[in-house]
Amino acid sequence: MSQPLQPYRLFLQHFAPLAFMITLLAGGFWLVEQHGHQNLLDGTGIDLNPHQVRQLLDKFNTHQVETIGVVTIIALLAAALIAWYTAKNRLRQLLIEQENREQLRQIELLLDSTMEGIYAVDCAGNCIMANRSCAQLLGYDGPHNLLGRQMHELIHHTRSDGSPYPLDECKVHTIVGTGAAVTTLHELFWRKDGSSLPVAYTAHPIKDGDQIIGVVCAFMDLSEQKQAEAQMAQLEDQLRQAQKMEAIGQLASGVSHDFNNILQVISGNAQLLQLVGDHDPAALQHRLGEIVKAVERGVNLTRAMLAFAR
Repeated sequence: MSQPLQPYRLFLQHFAPLAFMITLLAGGFWLVEQHGHQNLLDGTGIDLNPHQVRQLLDKFNTHQVETIGVVTIIALLAAALIAWYTAKNRLRQLLIEQENREQLRQIELLLDSTMEGIYAVDCAGNCIMANRSCAQLLGYDGPHNLLGRQMHELIHHTRSDGSPYPLDECKVHTIVGTGAAVTTLHELFWRKDGSSLPVAYTAHPIKDGDQIIGVVCAFMDLSEQKQAEAQMAQLEDQLRQAQKMEAIGQLASGVSHDFNNILQVISGNAQLLQLVGDHDPAALQHRLGEIVKAVERGVNLTRAMLAFAR
């Protein structure tokens, strides 16, 4: 209901001051003319009776009303046309501004609906736009805390090993000179509280025609992915340990059987040695050889177990 009345309100806002000034000027002219007519009659030197004076003043007034009235009406019509034209232009501007605000609002809602952090910088690296996710991931209350800040010095100043990260080596900043988009799968940004944030990001130049006027960067928090990878590595290590323990158990069972056989060989030959004594040197050497072979088998088996345990 209010939208159709808006042009008329704008018209009245522009027309009312003009109409007031025109009416004020017309009234001023009326008073000046009235005074002039009276002075004219007084200065003629003609002896007129009051009735004649009144007749002349009535004629002057009639002429004055016709002249000033016509001029006033023409001026009011001109003022109305000017006010209507001005109101139409102003309404057009307001509609364009409203449309632009609505488009910006839609873009803002779209950007704030994404999980990825998005920010844009000018050619000097100063933040000109940031969405809500960007501020939240970096530990700030809102995008307004980032606007105007030098983003590299704020979030990308240090490498993972603790060494400084110069601005001229920053891949995002180099886009201003190269114009080529970059993608990095493993990088660190730094939060407001000083903690690091593992991210993957992609950055593209902002162009106005052929001129680069800034860079837009979208990044994704890899904290959960890194945590999941660490948990997966831990589970894989636990699985390997379990498999190794199972294999060791199976090996121990086999080794115990082999050791039992070796010990039986050693024990049997030792008992035979006790019976043979020094009466049969050849049999003695044979039994000693069997004992040495059994011992060597035990040594080799022990080495294999140590190698497997490593």
